[in-house]
Order: sequence, then C-alpha cells, then structure tokens
Amino acid sequence: MIPVDGSTRFENAIMNSIEPFKYEDLVDFGAGYLSGFLAEKYDVEMEETKKESMKRAETSALNDLKSSASVGYATFNMEYSNIDKTKEDSEYVLLPVWMLNIKYNGKMYPFAMNGQTGKMIGDFPYSKGKAFLWFFIVFVIVFIIMMILTYIL
Repeated sequence: MIPVDGSTRFENAIMNSIEPFKYEDLVDFGAGYLSGFLAEKYDVEMEETKKESMKRAETSALNDLKSSASVGYATFNMEYSNIDKTKEDSEYVLLPVWMLNIKYNGKMYPFAMNGQTGKMIGDFPYSKGKAFLWFFIVFVIVFIIMMILTYIL
C-alpha cells in the first residue's frame, strides 16, 4: 500500500515524513471515531492520487534497485527501466494524523504526528538572538568553571 495525501491543505512532504502507518490495524470507518475531533475531508480526486501513488512507487522501486545493484561497484548506470503499473487499486482511508499549527511572528509552523506510532515532524520557531545568548551564557559559565578547576587542581 502506498499512501498519498488526499488533502491540499498540508504539504505532502510533512505527511510523507510521518509514515509508516500500520495498515494491518485498519478497521471500517465509524463516525464515533471522530467524536470530539476535527477531521480533514479529502479534496484531491482519485485520479490525481493514483498518479502520485504511481510516481512514488516508481521512485521507490528505482531507488531500491539502484541501492542494491550498486553495492560493490564504483559506478552504476541505469539505461532502461520498465515498472509494471497495471495494478491501480485505490481507496480513501482516514489515517490517524494529528496536526497542529503554531503562528509565531506572522509565520505558520505546522506539526504533524502519526497517531499510531507517535512519530512527529515539524520545525520549532526560535529566536536566533536568544539562541546565541543562551549559547554565550553557557559557554562563559563552562569556561569559568574550567578555569577555576584548572587553578584548583
């Protein structure tokens, strides 16, 4: 199974980064699962998801082939590839993804978490000035302690 993000509201890179999901644990949908939660309805048509899924499958297959074929060789050239794309079964699946958006200094910072594995992805907002100040303070404290220890010992 090759998942493809069915929503245009979030970047595909973020959704791909929290994979894999445990597809063997999928159950039939029931509205009770969403009680108390907001859910994103898909807004990408099935044909578009099929194209993206086939592209991901081809890229993965070629990368796996290249990595396994180039073991023990200095160079590797692929002149031709023929990947069978005849099996195109597709279906929409609601996966447990928790999304959080933080707005900091006018910029949005999205976070995503895989609800099965707990894997998280996101960029934390931080102040470069404060980070430098903390580094400088810690550096000075460690330097002073090292100087004191040098004179004592």
